[in-house]
Amino acid sequence: MTYDCIIIGLGPAGSSAAYYLAKKGLSVLALDKEKFPRHKPCGGCVSYKAEHLLPTDFKAVVNNNINGAVFSYKGRKKTLMALSSAIKAKRRLNLEAVTGQSATW
Repeated sequence: MTYDCIIIGLGPAGSSAAYYLAKKGLSVLALDKEKFPRHKPCGGCVSYKAEHLLPTDFKAVVNNNINGAVFSYKGRKKTLMALSSAIKAKRRLNLEAVTGQSATW
């Protein structure tokens, strides 16, 4: 079989790319070495600027809204950032489940 596009790696970016390409009518083969959804300790945050790029409404899987970060060293605290809009944090397992379902046709 011939495909217009082959995507290797189906995290949020790969799943989103597969979704949008298939939606435009291209034939897409999407591959990943892992079974999905999976637990992964990193990559569970999405910036408010990137939120609209994901193909599905994932508000149902948001665990936390992060509005800033405070770092502490030897009892001294430093606020590194204060965000006007939150970063959405979720378990990667849940994020991949919703983006992967959107990419499946």
